Amino acid sequence: MDSPSHSLAFLLSLGAFPLACAGDDGGSSETSTTGSANTTGEPTTSGSGSAASTESGSTGGTSEGTGETSGGGLCEEYAAKYVECLRGTIPEVTSECMMSLEDALTFYGEECQAATKTMLECYAGGTCEDFFVGTGCSDEVDAVEELCVATPGAVCQVWGAKYAECSDADPIDAALNCQTVINEYIQAYGPDCGAAYEEYFACFSELECVAWEGEDACANAIAKTESFCS
Repeated sequence: MDSPSHSLAFLLSLGAFPLACAGDDGGSSETSTTGSANTTGEPTTSGSGSAASTESGSTGGTSEGTGETSGGGLCEEYAAKYVECLRGTIPEVTSECMMSLEDALTFYGEECQAATKTMLECYAGGTCEDFFVGTGCSDEVDAVEELCVATPGAVCQVWGAKYAECSDADPIDAALNCQTVINEYIQAYGPDCGAAYEEYFACFSELECVAWEGEDACANAIAKTESFCS
């Protein structure tokens, strides 16, 4: 199963290459994780990420969409520019790009995919400088980050309210982070993992805040996440 990095995070990492890395074939650069998964919705962590979907309904409000997903020609043009300016091979980058377009439609909907295509067109038709921090295509990247976000389902809406009750977090942010975790784990490990994390969040939502630190708090739910998400 592909990891969450094989998604929009791949494309959104474009703005993280320092200029000194151009043409450097040795090693690998650190890239931005904008749009990628983390454990921010869990009781012990904080932050934000992106989303995925599943037929089981675990992804709440994610959109299936009906638009064209291939993007092969566009992705080949983008890959050629990416390889010219950075590193990798055209087949590898093309494959990542096409997966990202499919993710954009399946996980977030047609507006997200359209924004992603616009971003790809910007990079493909631009210069190598566009790939580096603080330079070109920033508006297009901002549009992707705005449109390609998770929509919390019922479990995460309840979790968001509970997390806000037990901390100073914003309930909307907490709900989004919860859905992000579920969706990205579905993408990485499949729907059984997503269902396990739904049970996890539902379990903690039912506990009193002081019980979160208990040694046996939601032990069964945690065990399921460890079983299905590895």
